[in-house]
Amino acid sequence: MNSSFHNDPILFVHSFSTGFIDVPSQISLNVFVFGCRKRCSNCQNPELQEFSVSNPVTPSFFKEIIEGFPLSSWICFLGGDAVYQPRGLEALAKEAKNCGKNVCLYTGMSYEELDFLDKTNLDLIIDGEYMENLGGVHQKTTNQRIFLRFKEKGVLSVNFNDLPTYLTDKSFF
Repeated sequence: MNSSFHNDPILFVHSFSTGFIDVPSQISLNVFVFGCRKRCSNCQNPELQEFSVSNPVTPSFFKEIIEGFPLSSWICFLGGDAVYQPRGLEALAKEAKNCGKNVCLYTGMSYEELDFLDKTNLDLIIDGEYMENLGGVHQKTTNQRIFLRFKEKGVLSVNFNDLPTYLTDKSFF
């Protein structure tokens, strides 16, 4: 069950950066959002766990930001966890798709817990809390899973090692 921080069509964002590893074999515009309730031990971004109303980003402003990152084929939401701002995540993901971008979400929630979220505009979801003893998404022992939206097959769980192949071949998604 989601305990939303807010339900407005804006996203409170800490920062933006260009990414080269968050979506394997792709250049992404990384959107680091405020707020996460999971509090994973050894979180990669503990400074983003607190919720803040700083830096509100609307879909129209997000379009301007996207235009400033022309080499990025993906938009990647990290944090924090954007699912605690569900209407903002949905609005910005839709704007990203309108701009011709693919959309990735990293979330500490499981895919099955995301029923409250419209996932229509999410092409790639990496789910699950980070558990240091199990390793990150690239480890065989990880609890984190990868879900990719395929053109004809819908959303399927895929192996991390296969992900670069799928992401570089546009016929898959």
